[in-house]
Amino acid sequence: MMNLKRLTKVLLMCILIVLSLMGCGDGEEGITLEQFQQVAYWMSESEVRDIFGEEGMLISSEADVFGDPNGIRIYGWSGRGGDGFATITFNGGRVASRSQMGLE
Repeated sequence: MMNLKRLTKVLLMCILIVLSLMGCGDGEEGITLEQFQQVAYWMSESEVRDIFGEEGMLISSEADVFGDPNGIRIYGWSGRGGDGFATITFNGGRVASRSQMGLE
């Protein structure tokens, strides 16, 4: 399991990467707040992809305590028109946490 110091570093890296994505795109790419709100805990990665209509950017991937290489993965998406961003953490291929800032 990740210790607090490492988790903090990963989260900061996630925020920096996602912030760098903001402002990219032609206004039609990215996700909306409405799409983000459809994501529920324990949904699969493919269900989230179906809702968003696009693959997120893999920000971090780490094996879980049992050695599963797909254990913990964090993906980021920019908001439609470059407004805001969202991150979703998957554990064992299922939504474990989600956050967004500035999506419209």
